[in-house]
Order: sequence, then C-alpha cells, then structure tokens
Amino acid sequence: MDVLRDNISKYCNYDDIDNKNSDDVAAKAKVIRKYKWLVVYHNQLCYMHKKEDCILTINYTFDSVTLNECMN
Repeated sequence: MDVLRDNISKYCNYDDIDNKNSDDVAAKAKVIRKYKWLVVYHNQLCYMHKKEDCILTINYTFDSVTLNECMN
C-alpha cells in the first residue's frame, strides 16, 4: 500500500515531462491510467479480504496545462 501511494505521488503527475510534446503527454496519461486500474484492483482485494484499513483514497485532479487527469 505504501509503495503504491509513493509511486502515485512520484509518477502520476505531469511535472517531469515536456507538456508541448504530445507523445510525452500521451505516454504519461497511459501510466496514470494504469495506476488508476491498480488502485481499483488493490481496493477490491481489500474489500474482498475485509481489510478496510488498507483501502487507498486517492485524489484526482486535472493538470492545468495538459487538461489531463492527475493523481495525488
């Protein structure tokens, strides 16, 4: 859970790419979508095994430059 949370804060924003390069923006959006899937999967497993204390709450925001979704 902590590793997932740390990786989301590290990789799920657009701070480290050139926002004018559409390939970089598309690649970063793909990474963010995969982490969104992983959070949903993690939370489903927590519900299934009755580990409510391990459920992740993630805030979704929008990057003002790319207008794409971010996670934090």
